[in-house]
Amino acid sequence: MKRILLEPLQALARENISSGRDDEALQKVCDFVSELRLLKDVPFSCLIPDEKLLPPESIRFFCLDENWLNALTDGAVSIGRIANVDAVIDKNSFGYVASAATERLPRWRFLAMHPNHRRKTLAGSASGAVRTGFILRSGLVRKWKGLETFGYHDDTLLEILRMDTLAEDILLCIFDGELTRFVISEPKTGLRFGAADHEGGIVLRSLKEEDFGVPVKDAKVDLGRFADSNGRINITGLAEEMERLLGSRIKSPEFAFELIAVAKRAEFLKGE
Repeated sequence: MKRILLEPLQALARENISSGRDDEALQKVCDFVSELRLLKDVPFSCLIPDEKLLPPESIRFFCLDENWLNALTDGAVSIGRIANVDAVIDKNSFGYVASAATERLPRWRFLAMHPNHRRKTLAGSASGAVRTGFILRSGLVRKWKGLETFGYHDDTLLEILRMDTLAEDILLCIFDGELTRFVISEPKTGLRFGAADHEGGIVLRSLKEEDFGVPVKDAKVDLGRFADSNGRINITGLAEEMERLLGSRIKSPEFAFELIAVAKRAEFLKGE
């Protein structure tokens, strides 16, 4: 008897979902679920149940479990589910809501960008069947507000779906696709000159076209030899020492290039 009563109701629910996809309320539900599937507003304790799993100065990589996300979605859209009719409507709308929400995953980061940074006129759709990412807990997050991250599947650059600081020292990033190589870089906010990272020395870089910018082995200049008590540098003497170590003429562009402190970066490879 129950089946006889529910079958017409299920057919009506399917028809309403099919014809109501332009309904504003339904689209708001899809938008909400889309952000939810990017783990927005999910309690941090559900992501990292124990602090020992993410100790200071650590990084953890993950793959989003679609079954877990479906359960999360089902729980979210079940609010107000009381009678059988509510369950039938939820069951028939779930597939559309989950699918539409997944397609909209790239939208939120795109909309949050400054107009000058938007590379496309419209946000694309999620293309990867798998979504992966990382959680970083480090003082770098606090120190460098503009950390740059790049995710790759082999040699293909993956789109970032979400990149947010969850706390002053915790960064969450989700990519559209399977992450096999990951690069994190100090923000390139401007040119900086110095040698603090090498104990007062400068490691010279090649000026040859075939290996331009590659550090030269055993070519390190001690700035202390060319600085007076006030910290002023003997430019002529320093340039001559660079010429001796590199074996090539040093003019002002080459001199400035050797003094640039490049942005630091770290690379992670899957399985290594």
